[in-house]
Amino acid sequence: MSITGSSEFKKARMADTEGAMLSQSAYNAVIGFLVLLGLGLNFAVYFLTRRGDAIMNLIVSNNVSPWVLIVPVLIGGIAGSVITQKAKTPGVRVLGFLLMALVMSFSLTIIMSVYMGESILAALSITAVVTVFMMMLAVAFPSFFLGMGRVLGISLLVCIIAELVGHFAFHAPMDWMNWVVALLFCGFIGFDWARAQAYPKSLNNAIASAADIYLDVINLFIRILEIMGRRRD
Repeated sequence: MSITGSSEFKKARMADTEGAMLSQSAYNAVIGFLVLLGLGLNFAVYFLTRRGDAIMNLIVSNNVSPWVLIVPVLIGGIAGSVITQKAKTPGVRVLGFLLMALVMSFSLTIIMSVYMGESILAALSITAVVTVFMMMLAVAFPSFFLGMGRVLGISLLVCIIAELVGHFAFHAPMDWMNWVVALLFCGFIGFDWARAQAYPKSLNNAIASAADIYLDVINLFIRILEIMGRRRD
């Protein structure tokens, strides 16, 4: 799922045949390496902050508004994603990807800090299995997944609006929405993997596709954790 995933960027990726061109295996290896690198950075921040306790203590002890963290995370995440998608050189795109993954680490750490370690491990394991399965389906049925992009995008937007309205306007429990959004991100993983395979196998496209799939995996992991996770006392 790319926040810059318009037809303009799709055309740009299809036309991206400059610079280093990769073999199929090398192209997929770059995508896989970067996704794992992003996840590794996320969990490194989680453990370096003592499972998020250092961040939470900072917020509580200094009476810091959550918006102090939320706003930089949003800005940094959007900036990193745009750089990853639009930069001309692979090196700058990788820096954009690392920026996006780093700012995601802080919001993800805060989320994980309220759950038991075994719940996080279980959610991560399920996410990994589902991710591989959806990629396999995308390889087997690429046309089906490539045709899902508009439906997935509109459905996710509707879910986000419904969650915001339900939470802030009606204060209604929206736990069931986690299942819906998790299913949508399963679809996004298949869609973005099928789309990645349809692009020219340039290094730039590998980096941009890795960013898309990384965001899909992170969002799926968060929803699975919220569905099945046990909270810490």
